[in-house]
Amino acid sequence: DSEAIARSLFSGLAGLVQQMQQGGLGDAAASWISNGANQPVSADALGRMLNNDAVAGFARQLGINPQDALGMLSTMLPQVVDKLTPNGQLPQGGIDIASVLGQLMRR
Repeated sequence: DSEAIARSLFSGLAGLVQQMQQGGLGDAAASWISNGANQPVSADALGRMLNNDAVAGFARQLGINPQDALGMLSTMLPQVVDKLTPNGQLPQGGIDIASVLGQLMRR
């Protein structure tokens, strides 16, 4: 299902942020969490950060090519993280970002 697909990419909101920090995208992640403007992230930058096999599986389940999947994620992730962090910080207890992305992908 779409939640399982998204779960293959991220281990949760905190995991996504950590992955972005380790992948050189920490400033963008911080902008999504903060109350200011969201910095964009390119599909190519996400592709360098994420596991290629996970992206390929994600794309295959959606019936699109991996580059299109990364383009979709580069558009959706800033908005999703921004909405999940309205107080400018990661919520206590974490949030299952895969569940949120899964719901969005069903629309």
